Amino acid sequence: MEALGVAANVIAVVDLSAKVGGLCGEYIREAWNANDDIRKFKAGAESLQQVLEDIKNLLASNSSNEYLRQQLAASHRLYDKLLECQAELGALVARLDPGKNPSRLKRLGKALKWPFSSKEVAQAMEALVRWKTLFSTAMQSDQLNIALRLDEKIDLSGLVAAKGAAFDDYDNEPEPMCHPETRQDLLQQVERWVDNPDGKSIFWLCGPAGTGKSTISRTVANVLADKNQLAASFFFNRTRDGRNRADLFVTTIARQLTRRVPLVRSFITEAIQAEPDLPEKGLQVQFDKLILDPLLKVKTESLLLPTLVLVIDALDECDSGNSDGYQNPQSDRTRQIVRLLAKTAVIKGVRVRIFLTSRPELPIQLGFRHDVSEHSHRDVELLRDIPPAVIEHDIRVFLAAQLETIRNAYSIPKDWPGEDIVDRLVTITMPLFIYASTICKFVNDPRRRFDPRSQLQKVLSGSRGQVTNIRGTYQPILDQLLVGLSDYDSEQMLADFRRIVGSIILLADPLPVEPLSQLLRVSQDRIRCQLNNLHSVLDIPEETDPKRAVKLFHLSFREYLLSERGDGPFSVDESSKHSDLLHDCLQAMSSGSNNTGGLRNDICQLDDPGVFRKDVNPEVIRKHIPQHLLYACTHWAHHLAGSRKLIQDGDEVYVFLTRNFVHWLEAMSWMGKMKESVEIVLGLQEAVAMPDSQAAAFLRDARRYSLFAYGFYRQADVSLRGPGMGGEVS
Repeated sequence: MEALGVAANVIAVVDLSAKVGGLCGEYIREAWNANDDIRKFKAGAESLQQVLEDIKNLLASNSSNEYLRQQLAASHRLYDKLLECQAELGALVARLDPGKNPSRLKRLGKALKWPFSSKEVAQAMEALVRWKTLFSTAMQSDQLNIALRLDEKIDLSGLVAAKGAAFDDYDNEPEPMCHPETRQDLLQQVERWVDNPDGKSIFWLCGPAGTGKSTISRTVANVLADKNQLAASFFFNRTRDGRNRADLFVTTIARQLTRRVPLVRSFITEAIQAEPDLPEKGLQVQFDKLILDPLLKVKTESLLLPTLVLVIDALDECDSGNSDGYQNPQSDRTRQIVRLLAKTAVIKGVRVRIFLTSRPELPIQLGFRHDVSEHSHRDVELLRDIPPAVIEHDIRVFLAAQLETIRNAYSIPKDWPGEDIVDRLVTITMPLFIYASTICKFVNDPRRRFDPRSQLQKVLSGSRGQVTNIRGTYQPILDQLLVGLSDYDSEQMLADFRRIVGSIILLADPLPVEPLSQLLRVSQDRIRCQLNNLHSVLDIPEETDPKRAVKLFHLSFREYLLSERGDGPFSVDESSKHSDLLHDCLQAMSSGSNNTGGLRNDICQLDDPGVFRKDVNPEVIRKHIPQHLLYACTHWAHHLAGSRKLIQDGDEVYVFLTRNFVHWLEAMSWMGKMKESVEIVLGLQEAVAMPDSQAAAFLRDARRYSLFAYGFYRQADVSLRGPGMGGEVS
């Protein structure tokens, strides 16, 4: 329908909603009954009127610009809905209007009588809210389109986002949501909290590993996104680079805000234009200028938005930020983030809510206890505040649904597995969803090598009907790897397990099979052979999807392998495995002679010392710095810290630095990671065994050189083979 028709109908509906409000005002003055109902009715009509006024202004302000008028698609599609709303409001006016001269009734001694029952008021209010939500959503969609078109030329490249941090990022597509019949009470609590105008600003959902917090977060984020109430989301993950640290937290949230909240976009871009290096400032400065200040500038009168919710998941998986590895609850990054998020309580122009999940770690608890007013947050502990009967019901529903899917896929008789078996599984897995999920993955072998009935029997036999801990879930999966093997083959299998799986669980960032093979110097076939029986604990890509990384389904599997402390055959020694990965990284970077793929001078083979990085095709950089080498350059120092080794004269770290330091800096510059290289060098200085050693002296020079190189790189954006950047550290 033409925009003119839409505009005319908007004006008509605005007039009707105004008339409803005006008549309600008259009843408030003159009627003798139902005063509270009248006030609610009046507020609902006026709220709808405000949204419609905003739509009218939006249509009018862009009517002369054909290009921008085309961006108002959502508002233009409202024609039929506006006619329906107009009819409903007209019917309300007809019942409310006491006649052309209501004062006559008063002179005759007859007070006005409110014509609606409380039930009718509730129904009418529901309709008003429904229309308001529909029109507000359409308006916000159009405002977003216009904001994106007007600001397309603004450079937001400085707002670096952590890959996979948003709930709907590509990497998170296969992650599960809550079953429709589970977590119902909790999700309703969250929904009521979001919609309550007087609700506390932070909802903290805490609980131990495996209680389903991340699944709940994804479900909440998905529901909020559908209702246009999600402002941004950040899902921390200890095993994903960028999502395990705080340095990209604010910029990731800010970048999402520029897309999801139209009128905040201009305030954020203004802050970036005023201070281009803002994303490199401290976390508090970033938060204040990129999130808090822009939200403070949004006023209700300029934009009638639904409540804006930030969803923050697994905060406990954010690195503490303490370089010495010691957890200081006073300076912990997670506590700092809690303190920063609490500042949103002062925002008045628009309602901001924070939905946050974590384990009940001490720094986070201290943050809520001492840094956040008890009046501005509520907390729900999954195993404390949710009745056991509710958890048991939800796990039973989940298990029954999963087993039914398996039964249908394998054409197993309908009486399998039976209520008694489901009861046993509920007992085994209570109160942790991760155990139920892992058991179902184990039973449903994706390669169909094992019958689900025999797989389920292994779980039940291993549990002896009593196991309620992590061992009863993961040990049957691991034991199956050794079934039918000789002692010699078992030893070989265990060695491969520790080499391959032990590396996977400790990688700073997950890798696909091919770069993992190149980093570990183990064939892809050998890796896939090792992973074949681990589909219930690892997300293993098909060979047809070679770019997808091998990932943990849940952190508890990693914790189980690391917690065995050498007692079990599958145990992984954390510091020893970090030492192995450090060696793998150094080997990958040091194998550059004779063009074998490591670091070397002019690694991209451009033979042009003054070339700008932005002028080089990214494919050229990826070709010469493949994924395993990129990983080694970026994370070797992480594995050095995990190994607890100190740098000594003559050791492999010292040899690498003296031979390849400049080559490493060049590679880091091509990858756009010069800031990280400076931070790594600063950290290496803390890892020197002897302060008067050659290694210490080298790193002092390396620090000066890297700081100079970083300044040069920032000004010119060239590779470190640029003029004056060749040569050795001296």
